[in-house]
Amino acid sequence: MRSDRLRFLLSSHGASPYGAERVLLILAEGIAARGHSVTIELPHDGPALDAARQLEGVRVWHSKRPRLPRNASEMARYVAGAPSALLRLHGAIRRDRYDVVWVNSMFNPLAAIAARLAGTPVVWHLHERNLRGPAALPMAWLVRACSAVSVPVSRFVAETFQRIPGGGGRSEVLFEQFPTLSAVPPARSNETFTVGFVGQFEPRKRVADLLRAIAHVPGARALLVGDGKRRDEVEQTLTRRHLSEKVELAGLQKDVVPFYQRMHCVVIPSRDEPCPLVAFEAMSTGRPVIASRHGGHPEVLGEAALYFPLGDSDALAACITRLKDDPALRAELRQRGLERVRLFGREQWLDQVEAIAREAAGRRHETGRSNRETA
Repeated sequence: MRSDRLRFLLSSHGASPYGAERVLLILAEGIAARGHSVTIELPHDGPALDAARQLEGVRVWHSKRPRLPRNASEMARYVAGAPSALLRLHGAIRRDRYDVVWVNSMFNPLAAIAARLAGTPVVWHLHERNLRGPAALPMAWLVRACSAVSVPVSRFVAETFQRIPGGGGRSEVLFEQFPTLSAVPPARSNETFTVGFVGQFEPRKRVADLLRAIAHVPGARALLVGDGKRRDEVEQTLTRRHLSEKVELAGLQKDVVPFYQRMHCVVIPSRDEPCPLVAFEAMSTGRPVIASRHGGHPEVLGEAALYFPLGDSDALAACITRLKDDPALRAELRQRGLERVRLFGREQWLDQVEAIAREAAGRRHETGRSNRETA
């Protein structure tokens, strides 16, 4: 057994097939393969739970604690179930003597509080920057109070917490990791120019900006891969603007590579994007990217994209037209993306995860030694 082997508890806020859970599964698989002891805790049923059970060398704990509330009735159940869930988490953390509890998502305070009460170091992986309204101040304080180190997924996220009085604390940026996708040949130039979107249909993703833009680009169509709570609105927009012939809804897909193959470029119009996984996917498959100059997009994409002001569908339409009419520019952005995505390699990312976890675990050992010497 490795002398530097760590015992990790990876605690998830949910079990959806989306970004934060996907990254946590990659982390679990990667650190288990490096010889560490890994338990992943998922609170309820869902695709992430099913995927976790397929991981080699990873223990899965289906804790069945309350689901994150999406409405008033779920909030009541969440509040009612929180005390018992906190006690179960606290008891398990103390019993199994983890070196580090890796708390996945800002929306997972129960796990962070339970670990803090158990005296186990917390690494709080902050995938979101939803700090608005009256909850912003206590949430930022809670992150600082509970975590040995917080791990925001971009400088954009880190600065959000640092701007709040009493927020910040010890933090280290850890960009998201992404499923490994291979480069595919460029889409055929003799086919209709296809603009891709991959993601959830929800307000922050601003799918409507792309629909307004594509309506003003002759000879181009859109391929939307994803689903979400605003799907009905997207369908209504297609009908109202007579775009059904220009826009294809492909739905949520487990294997996205065949759809990237059909895209001449990928558009990421979202606001407040902490660290866009779709940007990594697009670059790794060799797809030119157009993104809003907002959130974490410039940090991830660098010079490998065209940018437009957030919400400016006319500027987005101009970018699409420019790429459609300039094959040389498409080829240049493709090459820039393939080169840039290598900067975010899996092994370097896991090296950083290990270093962060060892530092957090070492702080507890140093504290314990100091307390014994003082006594």
